[in-house]
Amino acid sequence: MKESNQIVLTDEICKIDDELTLFSGVKNRKLFSTANKKLLAKYDDKLKEDEFEHEHYLIVREKENDILFTGCSHNGIVNIVYKYFEMNADKKLACVIGGFHLFNPTSKKYESDELITSIAKELYALDSKFYTCHCTGTKAYQIMKKEMKDKLDYLSAGMVVEL
Repeated sequence: MKESNQIVLTDEICKIDDELTLFSGVKNRKLFSTANKKLLAKYDDKLKEDEFEHEHYLIVREKENDILFTGCSHNGIVNIVYKYFEMNADKKLACVIGGFHLFNPTSKKYESDELITSIAKELYALDSKFYTCHCTGTKAYQIMKKEMKDKLDYLSAGMVVEL
């Protein structure tokens, strides 16, 4: 795959243009999902807990505001957002869109209510709007919504968000 001209290997930060930036390299493990312990990757021919260094996030810059797209947030939504601010201390993160990885559809288990509430409190303290979906799960969303109020909404397939 490395030889394919359709594959572009990137560094930790890949500025595509003035409006689009990809980043990875989230190392912190604050408020980290316990479901990750079951997600393995091969390192030196041995299966170990995945470190998710391959997971990328997209920043879309529109005038003064940034929008962050996260996918499943295996590195933890709080850690991803803090990495964004580490890279963009002078910017406004208007909106975050992505799954928060708080529900495992295979085991049908959620993270603890305490962990979900702690994540919600961290995010609520930020001056950003959050849209979550798929791997957050409806129970986790309801717990977070109680804490975050109008700063959090749920996205389903086919919905349109105007920012």
